[in-house]
Amino acid sequence: MAGSENNAGNKVKAISPLAQWRVKSLGVHDYRRSDGFMIGSWNWCLSVENNNSILSIRLISKPSCITEDKYPIAKILIRAHCTGSTNSHYAELYKKMFRAEKELIWRIERVHASCVTIDLEFLDLKISSTSNHVSIRPDDFLLLDHSIKNTLRNISCMFQESIHADVTIETSDGSLRAHKAVLASSSPVFKSMFLHDFKEKQSSIIKIEDMSTDACSALLAYMYGAIKQDDFLKHCLPLLAAADKYDLQDLRKCCEEILLEDINSSNVFEKLRTARRYKLDKLTKGCLAYLFDFRRLPDVRGKLKDFFYDADRKLLREVFEETVANWKCC
Repeated sequence: MAGSENNAGNKVKAISPLAQWRVKSLGVHDYRRSDGFMIGSWNWCLSVENNNSILSIRLISKPSCITEDKYPIAKILIRAHCTGSTNSHYAELYKKMFRAEKELIWRIERVHASCVTIDLEFLDLKISSTSNHVSIRPDDFLLLDHSIKNTLRNISCMFQESIHADVTIETSDGSLRAHKAVLASSSPVFKSMFLHDFKEKQSSIIKIEDMSTDACSALLAYMYGAIKQDDFLKHCLPLLAAADKYDLQDLRKCCEEILLEDINSSNVFEKLRTARRYKLDKLTKGCLAYLFDFRRLPDVRGKLKDFFYDADRKLLREVFEETVANWKCC
């Protein structure tokens, strides 16, 4: 085994639920191991070994601090594109619980490859416990220790029961009660409202007429530390708009991470527009990587016309530059 590894060549591109590793200059009796990457709440890494025309690909799971006593159950589609004396494509579907064996091994025989591109698609990913299987996305119990949860519970109660509430928020279809202190500590925009002599300070009424009561309730729940995951997912786009309007940078980052999680052929162009509208560089790169690095452009060919018609010039230029760059790499 050569054992020599190029740092740049060890990096895995990962956009949940996809991951890709390109291994170049793979010699006979050579072994490579990738850097770690995150899918769901788990750290993963890949290795590839070329030994006597048998290519062994390993996917290894590594528990993180919040999943050390849990095990992932994964349904994974693995593709390998091998180039060398001949070009070959291989694909295999696995369903596996990473418990006693914390790695998945895929062996391909009679392969003469100098370069290998490994594509992973996590079709289903759950976390196991003694009694059931639940989503691998961490919940409040895993993320927050008991003292923080207790504090959040008390603050949440203030919001839900309107305890000593001192401001009314009027939405497009209703109203909500809240606390100036919480709003001001969460948003510099609200802080400025209450600090200076604006009408909101005098009347204790804030008009947020571009949000529904449900969406605004999710926004307030986020500020009070009481938002539920289902509500966050349901109102992600209105929350992103509010984060932009009221300068809620942490909420903005959370929304961007959620939008990055499920990029697919039916939503990639809409997410590109959203990324451009709110200047989300990470989401823009994720969408472009989905289209070009993971070669999904043929899947969305039917939607290209509408996208080119609606998109702004700067976004079109980025897409064009990515297209040209990928043509040069082919």
